Amino acid sequence: MSSRLEVPLEDLARQLWDARRLGRTIDAGGCELPKTNEEAYVIQDAIVRLSGLRRRGYKVGSTSEEAQRLLGTNEPGAGALLEPYVHASPARINIVPAQMPAIEGEFAFRLGCDVPPRHEPYTMTEVLSVIDGVAGAIEVVGARLSGGLSGKG
Repeated sequence: MSSRLEVPLEDLARQLWDARRLGRTIDAGGCELPKTNEEAYVIQDAIVRLSGLRRRGYKVGSTSEEAQRLLGTNEPGAGALLEPYVHASPARINIVPAQMPAIEGEFAFRLGCDVPPRHEPYTMTEVLSVIDGVAGAIEVVGARLSGGLSGKG
C-alpha cells in the first residue's frame, strides 16, 4: 500500500485526530473504517503527521486473547506515544467521559538507544541488550469511536 491515503481513510485520520485533540468521539457508522492492519497503521501514521507532535515511544496493546477477541483482532497491535500524552509521575490529566476512559497497569521499558525498523524480527537477545530500564506505568485508555474501541455500540 502506498503511504498516500485514499480520501475516506485520510478523512478518518483527520476525524480521529480532531476527536483526540478536541475531546470528543466520532460515529463509527458514518466512517469507512480500515479493513486491514496495514490500512490501520497507515491511518495511525497519518494521525502522527497531522498532529505535528514528536513521538516519545511506542506501546503494544491487545496482547491477550481476550483483548483481541473484544477488538476483533487476531494479534497484538502497536501504537505511537505522542509527546504531550506521556507524563512523569505525579501528573494531572484531562479525562473525557465520552471517550469511555479506563485505567490499565503497564510495564514501561526505556531503551538505551534507537532500534531502527527492519524486515526481520529482532531476537530476544538483541531486544534485551537495548533495555536501559523498566518501571510500572499507568495507561489511561479511551475510545475516539462512539460505542467504544470496537466501534460497536
